Amino acid sequence: MALDALGRPHVSYYGNFTLKYARFDGTVWYTETVDSTRYAGYFSSLALDTSGRPHISYYDHTNGVLKYAYFDGATWHRETVDNEGDVGLYTSLALDEAGRPHISYFDQTHAELRYAYFDGSSWHKETVDSSELAGYFTSLALDVTGRPHISYYEDAHHDLKYAYHDGISWRIETVDSEGDVGLYTSLALDAVGRPHIGYYDGTGTGRSLKYAFFDGTSWQIEVVDSTGGPCSLALDADGRPHIGYYDAYPVYDLKYAWGEGCIPVVGASIAGPGQLPVGRTGLYTSTCTPPTATQPVAFIWDNGTLGESAVYSWSVTGTWTIVVTATNRCGQAVASSLVGVFCQPLEEVSLAGPGALLAGQEGTYLADFRPITASLPLTFTWDSGTLGPKAVYSWPATGTYTITVTGTNVCGGEAVGRLSVRVLSNWPRSIYLPLVLRDS
Repeated sequence: MALDALGRPHVSYYGNFTLKYARFDGTVWYTETVDSTRYAGYFSSLALDTSGRPHISYYDHTNGVLKYAYFDGATWHRETVDNEGDVGLYTSLALDEAGRPHISYFDQTHAELRYAYFDGSSWHKETVDSSELAGYFTSLALDVTGRPHISYYEDAHHDLKYAYHDGISWRIETVDSEGDVGLYTSLALDAVGRPHIGYYDGTGTGRSLKYAFFDGTSWQIEVVDSTGGPCSLALDADGRPHIGYYDAYPVYDLKYAWGEGCIPVVGASIAGPGQLPVGRTGLYTSTCTPPTATQPVAFIWDNGTLGESAVYSWSVTGTWTIVVTATNRCGQAVASSLVGVFCQPLEEVSLAGPGALLAGQEGTYLADFRPITASLPLTFTWDSGTLGPKAVYSWPATGTYTITVTGTNVCGGEAVGRLSVRVLSNWPRSIYLPLVLRDS
C-alpha cells in the first residue's frame, strides 16, 4: 500500500489469479486488473511517483519471471524485467527522484538476492548476495543519493541480513543471527540514511517481533513484542519507528507498536588541534551531551563528513571555523571551533643512504626534513635532476662524490642537505685473528 499526496490509499494485490490494483478517491474504491496473465501478481510491491501514478513490481508464477507495470495516466504498461530462470519472488519496489524504478527480488533458480534498476533507457540487473538461499522477504529503500539499501532473510543460516551499495560495490552485513530470525523484513532509512528494520523471529515457540537499527557504529536490536508475524515499518518525522504487524500466535490479531522514549541532544563539543601548519591535516572529534542522549546520534561536519570524527586541512593561512551538527530524533546541537592556520618554513634537510659503494653499484638515498610539521607541499630537487624524496645514484669510477638535495616548501623556506659517498673498486678485506689467553 502507498498513500498519495491527499493521503488516499492505493493497493496492489493478487486476486482471482491475476494482478489487481485498487484506489480510494475519497468516496468509493475503484479496482482494476493490471495483468490478466494467470498466476501473475505474486509478491507485488507498489510505489507512487510524484504525480501520484502507480508503479508495481511483481512475480509472474506462470512464466517464472519478474515483471513491472506502471500507469501513464491513460493506460497500464507492462514489461518483463528479468526472465533468466525462475526469478522475481519477494519483490520490493522503490522509485528514485526521477521516478525510475529500482527492484530487489529473489532468484529462485540460483537461490540468490538480485537487484534491478531502470536507467531511463534499459534495465540493469545484478547479483547482490550469492550466499545460499539469500534473498527471501526483501525490502528495498533508496537513500538521498539514490543508492539502494536492502534488508532480507537468508534461509540457509536463518539470519537477518542487510546490503547497501556504497557507489562502488555492494556491502553486506549480518544484522541478527540469534536463532531463526529475519522473516518478513521491512526496511526504512532515517534522515541521515541509517537503516531501521522490523522483522519476525521464528525461533522455537518464541515467535517474537523484533526491531533493529544502526546507530552509526553498531546494530542495536530490541524485542518489540513477544509475539509477532508479517510486519510493516515506517519512521515518523522525528525518526521514531512505527510497526504494524500480525500476531501469528496465539490470538491472531492485527497489532501496532511504536517507539516513544527519547533523550534529546542538547549540546555538542569539538576536540582537536587549535593550530595547524598549512597543508597538514588535523583530526577533530565531536561528542554530544548528555552522554545518555537517545541513539542514533548523527554528526554532520561542515566539510561534508558524517560521523564523530573528521579530518581538516587548509592550503592558505588564516583563522578558520569548524562546525559540527549533532542530531538525534528529538534534539539537535551545533558546535564550532576556531583553528589558526600558519606557515611553517622548512629549516633542515638531511640525507640517509650508503656512505660507500662499489663502482657501478646503485645506492638509494632518502631525504628527510625538519621540522616534521613543515608546511606542505614539500619539493626535493636532487643534483642529479631527480624530483621527490628518493633518488638513486651510481658512479662508474672510484673516488669521493657529494650528493646534494635542495628542499623547499610553500612558505618560502629552503634547506640544502649533502652527503659524501666513497666509491671503491673493491670492499676492504679484514683478517680476524683468535685471541688465546694462557695461565701465567
